[in-house]
Amino acid sequence: MSILEMTLTGGVMALVITVLRAILLNKLSKRMFVLLWEIAMLRLVLPISIPAVTSVYSLFSLLSNSVATAQTVPGTTATNLPMIPNAIIAGNLQSGVSMPICAIVWLAGMAITLAVFAAGYIIVYRRYRCAVIVKGGYVEEWLSEQKIRRNVRIRCSEQAVSPLTYGILRPTILLPESLENEQSEQLTYILMHEMTHIRRFDMLRKIAAAAVLCLHWFNPVVWLLFLLYNRDIELACDEAVVRKMKGDCRSSYAMALIGMEEKRRGFSSLYSNFSKNAIEERIVAIMKTKKIGVVPTIVALALMVIVTCGFTTSAVTNEIDDSPNSVSEIRRYDPNVFENADENADEGIFAMESPDFQETIEKMRQLSPDEIDDMYERFKNEMPN
Repeated sequence: MSILEMTLTGGVMALVITVLRAILLNKLSKRMFVLLWEIAMLRLVLPISIPAVTSVYSLFSLLSNSVATAQTVPGTTATNLPMIPNAIIAGNLQSGVSMPICAIVWLAGMAITLAVFAAGYIIVYRRYRCAVIVKGGYVEEWLSEQKIRRNVRIRCSEQAVSPLTYGILRPTILLPESLENEQSEQLTYILMHEMTHIRRFDMLRKIAAAAVLCLHWFNPVVWLLFLLYNRDIELACDEAVVRKMKGDCRSSYAMALIGMEEKRRGFSSLYSNFSKNAIEERIVAIMKTKKIGVVPTIVALALMVIVTCGFTTSAVTNEIDDSPNSVSEIRRYDPNVFENADENADEGIFAMESPDFQETIEKMRQLSPDEIDDMYERFKNEMPN
């Protein structure tokens, strides 16, 4: 699959998930949407597609074929395609094709997008690299109670306006200096939220999403995917904290979120920030968080299977067989394809089965559409009038 095919199929899947999210966000688990976004990102980066009858594209193909068959005028024949000499194919394969302008623009855009993400991360790292490690008090006591294999550090900085987490192998929770010596319910919620990010490797997820965006920077749907994916990571974290706490803590957790909401500075796409722009969406989701029953779980699993099977696969195609029966099939739709076929049928079939003919077909299959168009133009120019 080409990059355009991947961006189109992945974009369609992202739009479907966006619609499902708008309808079912507060009715199903937030982690389901995180997983759906990740499946869509896999569709955007994997250059393979498995044909399946369950694909929505198979349904579209079936419908289009039915319409085309119903509109066929009796007595009409298929368009004759000119044969392209082997010499032109061989010459085109050996000469090579220069990189098109669109590929240069794509690479330039990808490099610029990557540079923006890298610059944002470097700015954050330099700003907080001198942050002081929190020792003693409630914070260190809380950290000692957490069961996690990685070496998690908690630092504080006067430059931090809101809590955030960065790092993968050696993750760091950064707190504003005002929270260092505080011992309150609000601080507990903040630490639990950031630790949930660390346990779920959300920093790695964000980096992967940024990489997908760099690859498909020209697709506005992928920008939407990137935005909503980061939001749903935060919503899934909120959901996990609320369910882990004893009793109904939704109101107090929402108040803690409102209390810590400050205007963010810089580009924070590659680290997890406690405060996000979509604060209202988060508060509504927190207040509507409840225990997931059996029915919502079944619905969520069914939706994941349907969306995955329907939009990550490709249409089933019926390829023309290379056997002698293919000649009769082609002649049935267009008798003019093989002139004097009755007299030279055996020779025509033999020519189609010859090694030279098969080698030519294999070379043509490896060509891009632009290369085929170029060969066709050269062939027309070389043909006598």
